[in-house]
Amino acid sequence: MGSTLLATTAILLSSAVAAFLASSYDIEAQINSSIVGSQNNVSLSIKYMTLLAGFLTAFLCYVQAVRHTNHVNFIINVPINGTITPEYVADVLERGANFHTIGTRAFYVTIPLLLWLFGPIPFFASAAILVPIWYSLDAAQDTEAQKTKNAQLKSFNAGVLDNEPTVHSLSHTISLTAEKGPLPVCSML
Repeated sequence: MGSTLLATTAILLSSAVAAFLASSYDIEAQINSSIVGSQNNVSLSIKYMTLLAGFLTAFLCYVQAVRHTNHVNFIINVPINGTITPEYVADVLERGANFHTIGTRAFYVTIPLLLWLFGPIPFFASAAILVPIWYSLDAAQDTEAQKTKNAQLKSFNAGVLDNEPTVHSLSHTISLTAEKGPLPVCSML
């Protein structure tokens, strides 16, 4: 559902940029500042076309994400046979998730491209802000549960390595069970 909403938003923004390009609005007459950067027709066309390409890329990736997710919804209920395996279903789902990620990234890239219309300074500032945001989204963060688990594992390994074998060691347990005979097997059907 999120991919559908974002695909709709991407195509709406693409249409708005295309309509703005097709209009007779003269932005060059409105903005005459040295801070804004180059505002000749060629540079404005490049700016608008890259913005349009970013929105269209986001749209196409979201459409593919919806397609793969819908495909998974159908094939997940098919009995396992030679062609459709659980690994195949997982692979299709992963491709859908990757397309959603790429579409989201395309939306993120359009933010600096949109600000590029106002000059190189807003473009650079937004790109400089976007890089740490992407890093925080991509880098694995240690949660409290992971920190606790790592500390427990570390203390367990230290205790195993530091302690001498006691009466309750694994070899002693195996010898005790061998003397008593085989262990009963519990099967639940």
